[in-house]
Amino acid sequence: MEKRKRWFDKARRIWREKGIFGLLRTGFLILFQAFFESNSAIWFERDLSQPIKKFEAKIPLTFVSDSPQRGLAWFRSFELSYLVHPKEIQTGIEEKHYFFYVHKNDGEIVGGRWVGYGKVYIGDFEGVVNFPEGIAFNYNVYVPPAMRGLGIASYLISCSILFLKHKGYKKVMCHIPKWNKASIKAVTRCGFKEIKYVRFFRLFSFKFTVPSLNKIIK
Repeated sequence: MEKRKRWFDKARRIWREKGIFGLLRTGFLILFQAFFESNSAIWFERDLSQPIKKFEAKIPLTFVSDSPQRGLAWFRSFELSYLVHPKEIQTGIEEKHYFFYVHKNDGEIVGGRWVGYGKVYIGDFEGVVNFPEGIAFNYNVYVPPAMRGLGIASYLISCSILFLKHKGYKKVMCHIPKWNKASIKAVTRCGFKEIKYVRFFRLFSFKFTVPSLNKIIK
């Protein structure tokens, strides 16, 4: 009832300020957004057959690859929607994805990286993407604001791709929005190369990317 009243009050305000055509235009935009969605990102890949430089942070750190429960709990503790998409998390648990993290000498976690393989749910594309054997997908690299500028992201990325190479993976891929300059700088420093700019579209129940992801993930 309260929600309905808020919508009624908003519609009445738009009617007073913009008239009937303003109200109709607002209603059309709301309806259009419910059936159409679009977003875009740059896709990168790292060929693991190429030399991998291990970066060092400005503080002593330990890389942890064998404690996924603690790594996942750390990601969840921030309650950031882009960091803990429910379906991405659920798929990651079911498929036993990697939840890496790094901690200081006192045990405090100061950075995490989440890597998927096989069946990977990508929230931006609202569905599961099947990655071929030997190709991993990097979801997120996250360092809390207070710990940034210490080289933690580069250390974490380089450690994790060395781990993946040891596990037999041939390539790691990721996608990053164009506006996220810090993440782009971090991955390119660690040898990731830009391969394509991809747009995702959803119209009603139809979903597709331009270009097709099948042409990129191979």
